[in-house]
Amino acid sequence: MQQWTSEAPNAGFTAPTTTPWLPVPPSARTVNAEGESRQPDSLLNFYKTLLKLRHTEPALMFGDYVTLNPEDPNIFSFLRRVPPGKEGPNIVVALNMSGEKHVLDLSKKDQGIGGKRASVLASNCFPSGKSISLSAIELPAFGTAVLSVQ
Repeated sequence: MQQWTSEAPNAGFTAPTTTPWLPVPPSARTVNAEGESRQPDSLLNFYKTLLKLRHTEPALMFGDYVTLNPEDPNIFSFLRRVPPGKEGPNIVVALNMSGEKHVLDLSKKDQGIGGKRASVLASNCFPSGKSISLSAIELPAFGTAVLSVQ
């Protein structure tokens, strides 16, 4: 059940006169779309940022997909390359799927990354705009980074 608000009956999911088929959980008072929309670092706003990037970055709209480290069981990373005729940076996405910190080294990868540094576009572990080396991306447990290659 989507919890929309903490104030409305049934957490705003359905009309007050309707009985939802699932009970409204107690967490609806604190975890709901209305509250998350006011928190800059919320999961809802992180997804909004990702969707905006998906609709504004040529590499994410039109680029091809290249897996960067298929041998690593902990970090899933891939490259989206800007296609010929389009302007914009290549994009690297790195996801630490483990509960432990890991360091990703993309400096020796030969998949056309196109640079040695990247600027953070979206992340749950780095501030937006931060410049980081592609040879040592330190991802904390379950860390995520969407990077614009410089």
